[in-house]
Amino acid sequence: MKITTHTQSTILLYLIFGMMQGAFAFEVTTHAKITQNAWARFITIDPSVLSRMGIRDSADAFKTKNHYDYRPASGEAPLVRTSNSTALFGEEQIIGREPVSVLGAPPVSPFSVVGWLMRGVIREDDDINADDPSPKDDPRGDFHRVFAHFHDPVNGKGLTTDIKTLGPNAADWALKSDARMPAFPAIPWPVNALATPERYNSFNLISFRESQWIALTGLDKAGTKVAFNEEQRGVHWATSFRSMGDILHLNQDMAAPQHTRNDNHAGAFPTAASGHKSVFERYADARVKGDFAFSNRDDNISVGNIRINPLPIDFGIYPVPLFEKYADYWASSDKKGLADYSNKGFFTIGTLPNLPSNTYPSPSKTISSYAREQVAITRWNGQAVSSWLPKATVFKGTVPDGNQPQLAAMNTPQFARSIWDDARQGLLAPIDTDLITLTKASYDAAIDLLIPRAVAYSAGILQYAFRGQLEITPPAEGIYSLVDHFTFSGAGQPATAPTAGFKGFKTIKLKLRNATPDIGSAPQIMPGGKLFAVLKFHRNTAYTDDLANEPATSSAYNANRSTAEEIVVSASVKDSAGNLFTGPITTTAQTLIFEFDQELPINATDVKLQVVYRGPLGSEADAVVVETVDISEPSYFTYMNATDYIGIGSNIYTRSQINASPTLLSKVRPTTCVDAMTNQLRVGPGDCFAVTPINFTMTFGVNNNAAAGVAVSNTGQYHRLAMLTTAGGAGNIG
Repeated sequence: MKITTHTQSTILLYLIFGMMQGAFAFEVTTHAKITQNAWARFITIDPSVLSRMGIRDSADAFKTKNHYDYRPASGEAPLVRTSNSTALFGEEQIIGREPVSVLGAPPVSPFSVVGWLMRGVIREDDDINADDPSPKDDPRGDFHRVFAHFHDPVNGKGLTTDIKTLGPNAADWALKSDARMPAFPAIPWPVNALATPERYNSFNLISFRESQWIALTGLDKAGTKVAFNEEQRGVHWATSFRSMGDILHLNQDMAAPQHTRNDNHAGAFPTAASGHKSVFERYADARVKGDFAFSNRDDNISVGNIRINPLPIDFGIYPVPLFEKYADYWASSDKKGLADYSNKGFFTIGTLPNLPSNTYPSPSKTISSYAREQVAITRWNGQAVSSWLPKATVFKGTVPDGNQPQLAAMNTPQFARSIWDDARQGLLAPIDTDLITLTKASYDAAIDLLIPRAVAYSAGILQYAFRGQLEITPPAEGIYSLVDHFTFSGAGQPATAPTAGFKGFKTIKLKLRNATPDIGSAPQIMPGGKLFAVLKFHRNTAYTDDLANEPATSSAYNANRSTAEEIVVSASVKDSAGNLFTGPITTTAQTLIFEFDQELPINATDVKLQVVYRGPLGSEADAVVVETVDISEPSYFTYMNATDYIGIGSNIYTRSQINASPTLLSKVRPTTCVDAMTNQLRVGPGDCFAVTPINFTMTFGVNNNAAAGVAVSNTGQYHRLAMLTTAGGAGNIG
């Protein structure tokens, strides 16, 4: 029988699918705990990150169990997905699990901020295979996500065979909107692989940024309102952090050498051809969970065929790297990425130094260049195998570190020559005349070096993703906004109804600067993009125009506080000269005026002011940066005159004298009101307040028809302004 090229390719494709049935890197619990520790590292570096975003962490941080599945680049509508436990999977149990080996990491709530990150790192391993424990809830059909978890930094490729590229490299899958998984045909017995169509990633950097932007503003990138309430914004927050979890997973896989050396995970059909299951990942997972056994096989009966005494995992204090772009966390031109490290420093069972499949320049394939140590052969739990077996030779070398050269690991067990195969727990096949293999010592050394780096690189990605900082300060006047409360007087105005209406503050004036630290010598500039002010608030439902029912106690306040958090978003932004502001946002504070079509209601309470930027930040083309400040609720500035005398210049007059003299009356009754468009005091004809005059002065603004900084005189028997200022503070009022 003649075997054609097509037949050979089909047979090989059978073998590829067979070998790839379990093509995972770290098991999901290991990913979850790497992420938990990475978040803890990140929060120590940037403890204010959640307050900048206006987020409070809790057991139900975003008030939802839902997230969206969508590709912003395609313009498709988001599909709501519900995260919950299933009998086959139970991601909440994985997130909340507290292994004894996790040092100092408290239990995690599944729907906390870090819980959503952990959900993403778990769900990135979803797969179509029936024996895979993922929930099988992809709205467009499940597929082999795991095929995109490989990244060969030497060749810049993902998982590749002689006949087919099985997926994009991991960095592209995480970062690029056009990265796609190729279609795969159905393959019947003996593999029983289902057909999968060409697919794009719904949980990548683009999903993370777009969801973050919508959660903050309610608007999509095109400016269309797509999130109409707090619940929908919460689902976008959940989607954003879930997407970042998927991104972290794709970087953590770079700490698994098989994923950076194009070595598919051996196992499944046919075992004789493909070898044993990935021991590195299953052994690491057993150590993370504190299990006393793990399986190196693909069946469901050999769940503990290798017995161990689990060593606790030390997630380490490897320095958190901060690079100038996301892709460098995978691989960089100066070899500082995590894929660079694992590719250069470690062998895998499919790329041992004596195998022709090992095409990588490092580690050295010259066996004579390694130091040697003779060791007795034992099982993984330390039990002796047989006294007649010859000792194994362990070969030790140096694992270099391109990112931290001083942390190169000397005298590291990298492979062994032994008649005993640790991973099979048996004798090596006679045809393997070199008897080269990996042993428990090799795996322990790799785990102890790679997992702390996986934690640090994940923390570094988080630090890079949330590095943007803005600084908001009040304008020179000390007041963010000012309105004439007299215009709210009178009963029955629907615009000031306690539970509806948006009559109130139309503009916000502030100073803004780019406070993002440089990365090394690279400034994180904001040359210009979208810039919005957002006011988050609840409502005081006891509000009346005369302020007669203002809550006097905390219990009364809570009883009259609306439940849902609302937002209003600015429509335009101008500089201090009244020109449309387009950037850049400089490191020196600039005075800006944000104008709102939908005003902040006069009965707003719990007011938070946010400025949100979307655009270039350093080398990132589409970053989102936000700053949140707690400002005062509408504060009322009231004057009442109960005296019979009025001072004008150096003279004192009675009211009757003033009223009898048009000249004197014109001096004490100029109208001073607040311009609703600019929040500036203005002087004009007529009596704005229609009251008996008193004297007071207020300095606000430079365009108030008076010289800059000059106090404007106003008179009246009763006068009340409403203003927004710093929480607990006041403006320059005298």
